[in-house]
Amino acid sequence: MTVLEAIQKSTEFLAKKGVESPRLKAIARTPEITLLTGNALAATTAQANWLGATVRELAGEEYSAFGLAADARGVLIVQAPKASGAFRAGLLAGDFVQRVNGRMVKNLAEFVAILGQNPAGQPFKLDLLRSYQRKTVEIFDIDQNR
Repeated sequence: MTVLEAIQKSTEFLAKKGVESPRLKAIARTPEITLLTGNALAATTAQANWLGATVRELAGEEYSAFGLAADARGVLIVQAPKASGAFRAGLLAGDFVQRVNGRMVKNLAEFVAILGQNPAGQPFKLDLLRSYQRKTVEIFDIDQNR
């Protein structure tokens, strides 16, 4: 699931469960969402490739699309192609990773640093949010998932 798909899913959910008053529905507006692409996206958010997946920090209003407070910390799996090690390890686009081996991930740099501290060949756990549900994914052999 891409970030845009997650935002659309969230918007659809809120449209179904949100405003029920006909008076309020009449004045409700659909928000305009400006999509950042290419250089504009790279300039506003840090991103990296990890196990064949694209990982980045959330920015601005994106937190609310995932049901998170603006001060939530972690990194987003933006893309996890089916051929990637990340996908084979059980990660999906749209997963928001909040902890690695129980340690809070504040940003992309810390995510990479914590993973780098994991002893070679040792499994590690990612605590994440997927479709508004908390989930733990254990990755056993990082070399197999490359």
